[in-house]
Amino acid sequence: MSVAGSRDVGVNRHLCPKVWRTALVTLAVMSGIVLAAGNYADYLGHLARVESGNNPGARNDYGYLGLYQMGEQALAEAGYYRPDGTARNDWRGSWTGKDGVRNTADFLSRPSVQTQAVTAYRVPPSGRRSRTWISTAIWDKRSAAS
Repeated sequence: MSVAGSRDVGVNRHLCPKVWRTALVTLAVMSGIVLAAGNYADYLGHLARVESGNNPGARNDYGYLGLYQMGEQALAEAGYYRPDGTARNDWRGSWTGKDGVRNTADFLSRPSVQTQAVTAYRVPPSGRRSRTWISTAIWDKRSAAS
């Protein structure tokens, strides 16, 4: 037993879910602090700088594309892409033609469409929030408070 408590916590123990929750909440709060300083355009600008270095033609080793490093699933949720059913960003599915985007080159060459896509992904037509955007929830709470 340790002096501090009734149980001994070894250094080789796995992190418990509470630790992960605490880390996620800390990340969300820090994201909220960054967002509190600006508007949605500032948020998108920061996101583009972090994700791609403001390079609309960026494609990383994992297959994520553009300014905001969007994958197949995100672009499918935004209505731009029909995925091939795999979990990989291999781009073997097909493009829907939304906003004139018919292939990967079209998407990468049009930063304004990339911004429309990330905005559509953030708030899909159904109104259901994408579960992968923690900072979106923080943004929405901040906007509602304004």
